[in-house]
Amino acid sequence: MGPTLITGPTAEPVTIQEAKDHCRVEVDTDNAWLMRAVRRAREQVEKDTRRQIMSATYDLILDKFPSNSYRNEFCHGNRIWLPFPPLQSVTSITYTNEAGTPGQVLAASNYKVDLTSLPGQIALAFNATWPSAYAEPNVIAVRFVCGYSVVPESLNGAILMLVAHWYENRAATEVGIRIAPIPLGYSEQIGDFVYREAA
Repeated sequence: MGPTLITGPTAEPVTIQEAKDHCRVEVDTDNAWLMRAVRRAREQVEKDTRRQIMSATYDLILDKFPSNSYRNEFCHGNRIWLPFPPLQSVTSITYTNEAGTPGQVLAASNYKVDLTSLPGQIALAFNATWPSAYAEPNVIAVRFVCGYSVVPESLNGAILMLVAHWYENRAATEVGIRIAPIPLGYSEQIGDFVYREAA
């Protein structure tokens, strides 16, 4: 149970030229290394902030629909809370019904999607109820798209800080010198974006 990546990002928020300019690299011999570093840095920032930077599609797999008596990391107060903000859209909610028939699609008119709250949420429409799902694990799939349409400068700055740090320090430590695993100021750069899901 939990989120499963369906389609990952198709681009990076930082271009090769931006990475080269930040690292003061004028030659092209390190281009491939720098682009791998940009990808790793973006993934690290996503991990540290628990946000999705570039657009990606996930399935959130659930055992039950939410209710006032059922609560877990993704179900609170009769709502479904979607990880990796910001939420862009909900594509579909599919489930296996009580009779054991998979692939049932919950009509979009039965629920409302909140793209503004952090995290994004799915709530029932007025007078609607969640359907009864088959009593087995992993019978509900909420497909959703998340990520920034415009990446905040602070997050791009954090990515560039990591890339430059890794470019200058190819290992975590050197003989006789203590090298920090992350650059000074990185935590401050991402501080406002660190998202902690409700318990």
